[in-house]
Amino acid sequence: MITMKIEGLKDLERDLIALGEKVGTKVLREAGRAALQPVLLDMQTHAGYDGSSSGEHMRDSIKVRSTSKSKILIR
Repeated sequence: MITMKIEGLKDLERDLIALGEKVGTKVLREAGRAALQPVLLDMQTHAGYDGSSSGEHMRDSIKVRSTSKSKILIR
């Protein structure tokens, strides 16, 4: 099991709120996207691939996305 300790989130939240909602959201999304790049590359590297198939492979459809809470659909 991996254990991580993250410090400074309250300060980050305060600073993002001070920037304004739109700018803060943009900064947070860009930071999240950058932080997830290693995860994306690992998933694409280890995803299904069939060299004999000419169609789209699973690794080609893996993407990093973000959405607002108001757009989340719960089924």
